Amino acid sequence: DDGFETLVSEIKEKLFNVHKLALLEKFESVRDKSPISHVKLHKKINVVVEGSIGAGKSVLLDYLKLLDKFTKSFSFYQEPVDKWVDFNGSNLLEMFYSSPKENAFTLQSYINLTKLKQFLEPSKRTVRIYERSLASSQECFTPVLAKNNLISPTELGVLSAWTDNLYKWYPNQLRIDHVIYLKTCLLYTSPSPRDRG
Repeated sequence: DDGFETLVSEIKEKLFNVHKLALLEKFESVRDKSPISHVKLHKKINVVVEGSIGAGKSVLLDYLKLLDKFTKSFSFYQEPVDKWVDFNGSNLLEMFYSSPKENAFTLQSYINLTKLKQFLEPSKRTVRIYERSLASSQECFTPVLAKNNLISPTELGVLSAWTDNLYKWYPNQLRIDHVIYLKTCLLYTSPSPRDRG
Protein backbone atom coordinates (compact mmCIF):
# COMPACT_ATOMS: atom_id res chain seq x y z
CA ASP A 1 0.00 0.00 0.00
CA ASP A 2 1.51 3.34 -1.10
CA GLY A 3 0.03 5.22 1.85
CA PHE A 4 1.59 2.88 4.37
CA GLU A 5 4.97 2.98 2.58
CA THR A 6 4.80 6.78 2.65
CA LEU A 7 4.07 6.66 6.39
CA VAL A 8 7.05 4.36 7.05
CA SER A 9 9.32 6.59 4.96
CA GLU A 10 8.14 9.67 6.83
CA ILE A 11 8.78 8.01 10.20
CA LYS A 12 12.30 7.05 9.10
CA GLU A 13 12.97 10.56 7.79
CA LYS A 14 11.72 12.18 11.00
CA LEU A 15 13.78 9.83 13.13
CA PHE A 16 16.87 10.42 11.02
CA ASN A 17 16.57 14.22 10.89
CA VAL A 18 15.14 15.36 14.23
CA HIS A 19 15.13 12.31 16.47
CA LYS A 20 18.43 13.07 18.18
CA LEU A 21 17.67 16.69 19.08
CA ALA A 22 14.16 16.02 20.37
CA LEU A 23 15.26 13.06 22.46
CA LEU A 24 18.26 14.81 23.95
CA GLU A 25 16.05 17.72 24.99
CA LYS A 26 13.62 15.28 26.64
CA PHE A 27 16.41 13.31 28.27
CA GLU A 28 18.00 16.49 29.58
CA SER A 29 14.76 17.32 31.40
CA VAL A 30 14.52 13.93 33.14
CA ARG A 31 18.13 12.86 33.61
CA ASP A 32 19.95 12.91 36.91
CA LYS A 33 22.34 15.89 37.00
CA SER A 34 24.93 14.12 39.13
CA PRO A 35 28.19 13.44 37.25
CA ILE A 36 29.02 9.79 36.78
CA SER A 37 32.09 10.10 39.02
CA HIS A 38 29.82 10.82 41.98
CA VAL A 39 27.44 7.92 41.46
CA LYS A 40 27.18 5.77 44.56
CA LEU A 41 27.69 2.05 44.17
CA HIS A 42 24.09 1.22 45.01
CA LYS A 43 22.62 3.64 42.49
CA LYS A 44 21.16 2.28 39.28
CA ILE A 45 22.40 3.74 35.99
CA ASN A 46 19.96 3.85 33.07
CA VAL A 47 21.43 3.87 29.57
CA VAL A 48 19.23 4.16 26.48
CA VAL A 49 20.27 3.12 22.97
CA GLU A 50 18.55 5.29 20.38
CA GLY A 51 18.70 5.69 16.62
CA SER A 52 16.73 5.40 13.41
CA ILE A 53 14.84 2.27 12.43
CA GLY A 54 17.42 -0.22 11.18
CA ALA A 55 20.39 1.61 12.71
CA GLY A 56 21.55 -1.50 14.58
CA LYS A 57 20.24 -0.98 18.10
CA SER A 58 19.30 -4.64 18.60
CA VAL A 59 22.60 -5.78 17.10
CA LEU A 60 24.51 -3.53 19.51
CA LEU A 61 22.60 -4.89 22.50
CA ASP A 62 23.25 -8.47 21.37
CA TYR A 63 26.96 -7.69 21.09
CA LEU A 64 27.04 -6.06 24.53
CA LYS A 65 25.33 -9.14 25.97
CA LEU A 66 28.17 -11.28 24.64
CA LEU A 67 30.74 -8.96 26.22
CA ASP A 68 28.84 -9.07 29.51
CA LYS A 69 28.58 -12.86 29.53
CA PHE A 70 31.25 -13.29 32.18
CA THR A 71 31.04 -10.07 34.21
CA LYS A 72 27.22 -10.02 34.42
CA SER A 73 27.25 -6.32 35.26
CA PHE A 74 24.44 -5.15 32.99
CA SER A 75 20.73 -5.80 32.52
CA PHE A 76 19.49 -5.58 28.94
CA TYR A 77 16.03 -4.61 27.72
CA GLN A 78 15.31 -4.89 24.01
CA GLU A 79 12.10 -3.60 22.46
CA PRO A 80 9.47 -6.16 23.51
CA VAL A 81 8.20 -6.86 20.00
CA ASP A 82 7.15 -10.35 21.11
CA LYS A 83 4.54 -8.76 23.36
CA TRP A 84 3.30 -6.43 20.61
CA VAL A 85 2.66 -9.35 18.26
CA ASP A 86 0.89 -11.46 20.89
CA PHE A 87 -1.40 -9.50 23.17
CA ASN A 88 -3.86 -12.11 24.43
CA GLY A 89 -3.63 -13.77 21.03
CA SER A 90 -3.91 -10.54 19.03
CA ASN A 91 -1.06 -9.27 16.85
CA LEU A 92 -1.21 -5.52 17.47
CA LEU A 93 1.47 -4.78 14.88
CA GLU A 94 -0.37 -6.69 12.18
CA MET A 95 -3.61 -4.97 13.17
CA PHE A 96 -1.83 -1.63 12.78
CA TYR A 97 -0.45 -2.61 9.37
CA SER A 98 -3.90 -3.72 8.20
CA SER A 99 -5.84 -0.72 9.53
CA PRO A 100 -3.45 2.00 10.75
CA LYS A 101 -6.07 4.62 11.67
CA GLU A 102 -8.23 2.20 13.63
CA ASN A 103 -5.34 0.63 15.57
CA ALA A 104 -2.63 3.29 15.96
CA PHE A 105 -3.81 4.47 19.37
CA THR A 106 -4.15 0.91 20.68
CA LEU A 107 -0.67 -0.09 19.50
CA GLN A 108 1.05 3.06 20.77
CA SER A 109 -0.69 2.80 24.14
CA TYR A 110 0.49 -0.78 24.58
CA ILE A 111 4.01 0.05 23.40
CA ASN A 112 4.17 2.73 26.09
CA LEU A 113 2.92 0.28 28.72
CA THR A 114 5.52 -2.36 27.82
CA LYS A 115 8.31 0.21 27.89
CA LEU A 116 7.15 1.45 31.30
CA LYS A 117 7.13 -2.11 32.66
CA GLN A 118 10.72 -2.58 31.49
CA PHE A 119 11.88 0.55 33.32
CA LEU A 120 10.04 -0.49 36.50
CA GLU A 121 11.35 -4.06 36.45
CA PRO A 122 13.60 -4.75 39.48
CA SER A 123 17.24 -5.57 38.79
CA LYS A 124 20.17 -6.24 41.09
CA ARG A 125 22.63 -5.09 38.43
CA THR A 126 23.89 -1.53 38.54
CA VAL A 127 23.72 -0.69 34.82
CA ARG A 128 20.51 -1.14 32.85
CA ILE A 129 20.66 -0.79 29.05
CA TYR A 130 17.43 -0.17 27.12
CA GLU A 131 16.57 -0.20 23.45
CA ARG A 132 14.60 3.02 23.17
CA SER A 133 12.45 4.57 25.89
CA LEU A 134 9.15 6.33 26.48
CA ALA A 135 10.76 9.49 25.11
CA SER A 136 11.01 7.79 21.71
CA SER A 137 7.25 7.34 21.67
CA GLN A 138 6.45 10.79 23.00
CA GLU A 139 8.89 12.79 20.88
CA CYS A 140 9.02 10.82 17.62
CA PHE A 141 6.47 8.10 16.91
CA THR A 142 3.37 9.68 18.45
CA PRO A 143 3.80 13.07 16.69
CA VAL A 144 4.17 11.29 13.32
CA LEU A 145 0.93 9.40 13.97
CA ALA A 146 -0.81 12.69 14.76
CA LYS A 147 0.64 14.45 11.72
CA ASN A 148 -0.67 11.69 9.47
CA ASN A 149 -4.12 11.81 11.13
CA LEU A 150 -3.78 8.25 12.40
CA ILE A 151 -4.62 9.41 15.91
CA SER A 152 -7.02 12.22 16.80
CA PRO A 153 -6.02 15.36 18.73
CA THR A 154 -7.82 13.86 21.73
CA GLU A 155 -5.88 10.60 21.48
CA LEU A 156 -2.64 12.58 21.14
CA GLY A 157 -3.59 14.48 24.28
CA VAL A 158 -4.29 11.26 26.18
CA LEU A 159 -0.93 9.71 25.18
CA SER A 160 0.92 12.92 26.07
CA ALA A 161 -0.86 13.25 29.42
CA TRP A 162 -0.01 9.65 30.30
CA THR A 163 3.69 9.96 29.49
CA ASP A 164 4.00 13.38 31.15
CA ASN A 165 2.47 12.00 34.34
CA LEU A 166 4.58 8.85 34.25
CA TYR A 167 7.69 11.01 34.37
CA LYS A 168 6.25 12.78 37.42
CA TRP A 169 5.19 9.57 39.16
CA TYR A 170 8.38 7.60 38.46
CA PRO A 171 11.16 10.20 38.16
CA ASN A 172 13.92 7.90 39.44
CA GLN A 173 12.90 4.77 37.52
CA LEU A 174 12.44 6.63 34.21
CA ARG A 175 15.54 8.76 34.71
CA ILE A 176 17.96 8.68 31.77
CA ASP A 177 21.62 8.90 32.77
CA HIS A 178 23.25 8.30 29.40
CA VAL A 179 22.20 8.02 25.75
CA ILE A 180 23.99 5.98 23.10
CA TYR A 181 22.78 7.40 19.79
CA LEU A 182 23.55 5.33 16.69
CA LYS A 183 23.91 7.74 13.79
CA THR A 184 23.85 5.86 10.50
CA CYS A 185 23.23 6.64 6.87
CA LEU A 186 20.35 4.41 5.85
CA LEU A 187 20.54 3.60 2.15
CA TYR A 188 18.09 0.71 2.39
CA THR A 189 16.33 -1.24 5.10
CA SER A 190 14.26 -4.32 4.66
CA PRO A 191 10.78 -4.47 6.24
CA SER A 192 10.95 -5.05 9.98
CA PRO A 193 8.44 -5.59 12.78
CA ARG A 194 9.87 -2.41 14.30
CA ASP A 195 8.68 -0.28 11.35
CA ARG A 196 5.83 1.21 13.29
CA GLY A 197 4.27 4.55 14.12
